[in-house]
Amino acid sequence: MSDVQTFLCANCKQFINSSMTACKFCNVELDPATIVAQIETQDKVNEAYNSASRIRILAGALITFFLLSFLPFFGFIASYAFYAIFLLIPIFMIVWAIKYSGIRTHDPDFKTAKRYLWIALFIWLAYPGINLVITILVLSGLMAYQISR
Repeated sequence: MSDVQTFLCANCKQFINSSMTACKFCNVELDPATIVAQIETQDKVNEAYNSASRIRILAGALITFFLLSFLPFFGFIASYAFYAIFLLIPIFMIVWAIKYSGIRTHDPDFKTAKRYLWIALFIWLAYPGINLVITILVLSGLMAYQISR
């Protein structure tokens, strides 16, 4: 271990660095095998957080491209981007679940990562409902127009 890394103490759940032989918060002895295992877990938690954050940002882009799809001239490009992102979000979420759902940690960033996934799922699931409402409004407008003629 040439570089110092941080990880959660298994006993007190405080962040400590890998150069310590005992936790400075609870004084529990740290053996090298435990330190390596905790650092590996922390690295996976960091990867899970970053991946979930990217998925949440992608869900935000889904909203943006949906709104941009109503613009003239650039709407068709935005529509293609919207549908590509709409297809990618569940794929990325499944990959995230396969890679990271088995992590056992008390790290608050992991809870935040799960919350990011729920937000992305909610945004992704909102589209079919919004699409249904828009379709009903358009069809009812067309029917009203046909009746008034």
